[in-house]
Amino acid sequence: HRDLHSFPTRRSSDLPTPLLSLVPSGSISLISWPVPSMNFMLQQNSGLTTTNWTDVVTPPVLNLTNLQNNVAVPPTNAANFYRLKH
Repeated sequence: HRDLHSFPTRRSSDLPTPLLSLVPSGSISLISWPVPSMNFMLQQNSGLTTTNWTDVVTPPVLNLTNLQNNVAVPPTNAANFYRLKH
């Protein structure tokens, strides 16, 4: 007898982090990542050797044409690094 209430489950920590894409677009840079990727926060840091990651305050916009979350960031002369934090 099979128990209909038993389903294999996955923890959200088992899911891989989506890959980020950065594309210059006129006077901005567009950072994007595929959906579904709920509960991820885009973060930025000026260096990879520090732990000063901060949340990007601009919320992502869902592009229904290519199923990507998009965040527009202004270009700077300084180095900026981005990651998705779950």
